[in-house]
Amino acid sequence: MPPKLIIYDLDNTLVMTRPAAKIGYQQAIYFIAKKHGLYRDRNKLYHHWKRLVHSLKVDPKPYKRRFAFSLGLLLDKHQLPHTHLNQALHLYEKTLLTHIRTAKGAKELLSSCHDASLKQVVTTGSDAVEAVHKLKAVSLYSLIDLLITAFDIGSMKPHSDYYLKPMAHFKVSPNQTVVIGDHQAEDIAPALKLGLTVYRVTPQSHLMEFQKHLF
Repeated sequence: MPPKLIIYDLDNTLVMTRPAAKIGYQQAIYFIAKKHGLYRDRNKLYHHWKRLVHSLKVDPKPYKRRFAFSLGLLLDKHQLPHTHLNQALHLYEKTLLTHIRTAKGAKELLSSCHDASLKQVVTTGSDAVEAVHKLKAVSLYSLIDLLITAFDIGSMKPHSDYYLKPMAHFKVSPNQTVVIGDHQAEDIAPALKLGLTVYRVTPQSHLMEFQKHLF
């Protein structure tokens, strides 16, 4: 049966965010260090923040996985006021959106699926505002039909509702649904457990290579 619904992961599947996010995180933390007279220790602050993020990776609560939470936690650990927190977060987002790039073939694939009247859903651990900004920055937002965030599900990935919710929304069955993602544990494994057709993206992938499987 031909698919009616395509569910994509966002980060590092449709939009290459990992290198851009690293630059953004560093710029924000260096900004905080400079504002508090700690610029010589900026790299120590950055690596402390990375350790905090690593400790939070097992927590499924979406708000604890946001940069605002971990950066605030870093400030608290160093007994620094939150005076410049919002400025740092703004700098992070501005830097991120400046450096993100569309994954190879993403716009072509989404455009062809849109023209073929396939429903397209994007899932993400980001909040809705950040996700929309990312999609708009690479001109993909107008091509999708639904955005599902961690805050919609109430949990970070992996979670079956990232797939069950859009299938219910569009009233399609598992054998009419295709998942495209990059992360084995977060995207691929839970989709396979539901009996969905899955295609895994790698850094070498060109997303148009999946078109022949869709229609």
